[in-house]
Amino acid sequence: MPIDPSLESQVRKKIATQETEKDRFEKAVDKNIQDILKLQFFDDSHGPTSLTSPEVKRKKAELQLLGSVQNNSFNPLIIKALEILITEGKQYLNNEEFEAMVQNLQQVMENIDQLDLNLPLEQDLSRIIGVSIETLKAALNIAIKKYQEKQYPSALALFSLLAVLDSNDDDYWFRTGICAQECKNFDLAIKAYNTAANINPELVGARLFCAQCHLEHNQKGEAEAEYNYTKIINEKTPFEGEWLDIYNYVGTLITEKKKI
Repeated sequence: MPIDPSLESQVRKKIATQETEKDRFEKAVDKNIQDILKLQFFDDSHGPTSLTSPEVKRKKAELQLLGSVQNNSFNPLIIKALEILITEGKQYLNNEEFEAMVQNLQQVMENIDQLDLNLPLEQDLSRIIGVSIETLKAALNIAIKKYQEKQYPSALALFSLLAVLDSNDDDYWFRTGICAQECKNFDLAIKAYNTAANINPELVGARLFCAQCHLEHNQKGEAEAEYNYTKIINEKTPFEGEWLDIYNYVGTLITEKKKI
């Protein structure tokens, strides 16, 4: 019987390779918010000039943006992603990149407030609400770093945001599925993998990992259907190396589950 490869091993070439429990994340956010709150009372018309330094103004901008994020009724994962970008982004970006991202996100929040949801979305949401290419790259960079650090809940939130912003990108959905699977959120992982496979039917990883998630719910028929599709792909373009190992492993899992 093949050795069970870890999910991190399975995707290390794709994503490049534990302490981000919810409590730790919330404490980090709370501390950052408190640091910003200490500066919110500084007004340009009061106190010495030093209180209106670029650092203070940037902190005030972060506070306003964070408040705007928290007051919107977004999906909780999206709110979490935006909070990570605002409160932790400076740990992963240089000052210029971080300030540009915060400024862009401020404009995005204003654009969202003015968005007419009754109109059909004829292009990616990122373009509609004005998310810059630089902000997308920054978010991707942070998401990958979070995954490398095994901060899977944070990585899941960020990749979910990227997938929502650019919903035709199968890679964002695939990575969202991987992170959801790491978090044992198998329902979300299945949805993300299905979306990735619908965009790119030849994305074998999405189908194999989706099959694993179905097995976690004892959904043998669904798992076998995903696996059978990969058989067709394998017949056209035989798998090699890591993907061949995963293909064989998932096949063995399905066979064993069917015996139960």
